[in-house]
Amino acid sequence: MSAAEAGIMKRIRNLDVVGTSQDQESLEPQGFPLNRGGGGVTDSFAPLGPTDCPLDGPHYRLNGTDRLTLAQADNLFEAVAFASELGFHLRAHLTVMWSLTMAFDDNEGKRAALVREGLKKVLHRRQVPWAGVWVRECKAPTDVTHAHLLFHLPPALCTGTALQDLEFAILRLVGLHGDGVTHRDAVKLTIYLNGADGRYLLKGGGREVWERYGLPSSWRHMQGRIYGKRCGVTQNLGPAARFRTMIKTGVA
Repeated sequence: MSAAEAGIMKRIRNLDVVGTSQDQESLEPQGFPLNRGGGGVTDSFAPLGPTDCPLDGPHYRLNGTDRLTLAQADNLFEAVAFASELGFHLRAHLTVMWSLTMAFDDNEGKRAALVREGLKKVLHRRQVPWAGVWVRECKAPTDVTHAHLLFHLPPALCTGTALQDLEFAILRLVGLHGDGVTHRDAVKLTIYLNGADGRYLLKGGGREVWERYGLPSSWRHMQGRIYGKRCGVTQNLGPAARFRTMIKTGVA
């Protein structure tokens, strides 16, 4: 194994555990939108280096999955609420459209994982804790995946030059791992100053999930067959972290 492959393997093993579509977004409130990305950034980037991971990762169902399970939806929603309790409000909603990159698709989610790992480092350089939840979706009839990520961002980075710099850094990450970006809308960043509630990421769960979380009819569309990991939360928001907090506070 080369040094480069060993480095990639180390990053993948350290990825956090258990990132909206091109379809029309409802006007139903998720929070309070302040800014949508896309303005003032370069349309495309040449690839900055090797992108594909040649190593085998975790194995998932060969036939993929066609929806979020109720347990997965519960985990995502509870993680968003837990983030707010910790003061890590998930104000930033990032959408990555792989169809607007030279790679065109991210069939197994490896590119999205590398973008998340890169974003974690970008935020750490800005002294921002890494906390978030993500899903991968696939819009019919193209079967091309896109990714949604809700992540923590402090108010100081939600406006002005700081936000523009973050958008540019994310666009460079997507360009790096997508073999180049063909349009600025490959990256869309929406800010909710009071934090998003996470319900929009549950729209791929099917009727049982839609009814439990009261999703509006405009969101009730299946989000395609996904190969590889369909959703996840960062480790500090996961079930183990939530359970430890319950023990400390005497709730459990």
